[in-house]
Amino acid sequence: MYKVLVDTDVLIDFSKGKSLFLKHLLLLQNKGKADLFITPVNITEFLNDELLVDEGKFKEAEEFLENFKTLAIGKQAGVLAGKCLREKEALYIADALVAALCVEKKLTLATRNTKHFQKITDLKIFNEKDLQLN
Repeated sequence: MYKVLVDTDVLIDFSKGKSLFLKHLLLLQNKGKADLFITPVNITEFLNDELLVDEGKFKEAEEFLENFKTLAIGKQAGVLAGKCLREKEALYIADALVAALCVEKKLTLATRNTKHFQKITDLKIFNEKDLQLN
């Protein structure tokens, strides 16, 4: 079973009709072959989109997020994220927190922004090519 934390860029691409990657992940989840997760960081970044100014669109975006299990960011993830930032494995707090949670919970990260995460030790990146759509 896949255990995947979905990064914000993948959420945004899907919501704007730019990618089928998340659609395939959601299908796997519906078949019981994947568990999909997000964090408060992803929620914040996703709902910050200027296209969600309309209350109806904002509500629709909130409902879309119900497709994912939300993981809390605790002390251990904070410690790992601090280490990532201190050692220059990550440049942004948001990326460091998301990556740290993946490492802590042994999740793979579905992201298009692989450059942001390439230096992070023990982080596994999930790509579209990793999908087995049977």
